[in-house]
Amino acid sequence: MEKLKQQGHDAIGIKSDVTKRESVENAVQEISNRLGPIGILVNNVGVGYRKQDNWPTGASIPFELVSEQNWRLVQDVNLTSVFNCSQVVGRGMLERGKGAIVNVASISGIVGNIKRHNASYCAAKAGVIMLTRQLASSWAPNGIRINAIAPGYMRTEMGALAIDDPNVKDLLPTMTPMGRAGEPHELGAAAVFLASDASSFMTGQCLVVDGGYTLW
Repeated sequence: MEKLKQQGHDAIGIKSDVTKRESVENAVQEISNRLGPIGILVNNVGVGYRKQDNWPTGASIPFELVSEQNWRLVQDVNLTSVFNCSQVVGRGMLERGKGAIVNVASISGIVGNIKRHNASYCAAKAGVIMLTRQLASSWAPNGIRINAIAPGYMRTEMGALAIDDPNVKDLLPTMTPMGRAGEPHELGAAAVFLASDASSFMTGQCLVVDGGYTLW
């Protein structure tokens, strides 16, 4: 945010719980009051399993051991948040007859995670992709485009848990034709493309940015 201000942009930061409808509504109202109507929405949030009793932090949890609380947490953060933000912001877009929504999904919504137990995360991100497609078909006549990005293994704080997982870290360079993990800045251009008029005839698509991982 500070970097945006230094570049001469008007920017604000608002803390919000995107899994809670009221929190999202309050944030959207504050943004609209300060900056005007929202024309672009990027749903970029994600979480894997949280630590359970007797299970190390950051480790993937076998499906048979996942608690209902953890399952609901992953679904709420990864999928329900997209529902909340898209619906609240989307209502304003519908009134104005224009807008662009970019949902950050994952290749985990397209293919399974080799040697990692991420059933809840995979299910949620697959839901993001299908929500993108269905909502795009519904709102296209209203001038709203909705697309998704499916990142591969990226060297982010969350992604490092998978990249450095002893069970898979030696496999990833082999499984990825480009032989490496992605860097966060390599997603930025994809998001800008989908949010801008450069993709004016695209909607309901899922743009995969994975170094070729899903080619096999």
